[in-house]
Amino acid sequence: MSVVVRYTLLRLSLLLAVGLLLYAVGARGVLWLLLTAVVSVAASYVLLRRPREQVTQALVDRQEGRTTSGRRSRLAEDAAAEDADVERREGPRRHRDDRGSGEDTGRDTGRDSDRG
Repeated sequence: MSVVVRYTLLRLSLLLAVGLLLYAVGARGVLWLLLTAVVSVAASYVLLRRPREQVTQALVDRQEGRTTSGRRSRLAEDAAAEDADVERREGPRRHRDDRGSGEDTGRDTGRDSDRG
C-alpha cells in the first residue's frame, strides 16, 4: 500500500474516531463539526508524525526523480537545438576572447604593445 494512501486512511480513521467520540459525549450540529475538525487535526499532528514524514519523503523523492531526469534531458535537448540553430546561422564557433563572452572581437587588446 502506498504511504500516501496509508496516511490518508489513518487521517480519515482518526477523523471518524474523534467524530464518534465527540458525538457520544453529546456534541451536536456545527459545534460537533468544528470540534471534530480541530481535535482530529491536532491529534493527527501529534499521533501521525512518522507516517506524515514518510509521505513527505516519498513526495520529495518522487519530485526529485522527475525534476532531475526530466529537467536534465530537456535542458540537453534545448542546448543542442540552440547550438544547431546558432551554427546554422553563423557557422562554426570561433575562439572566445579573454573575457569568455563567446564573441571574437577580432582586435588585439594591445596589452603587449603598450609596453615600451
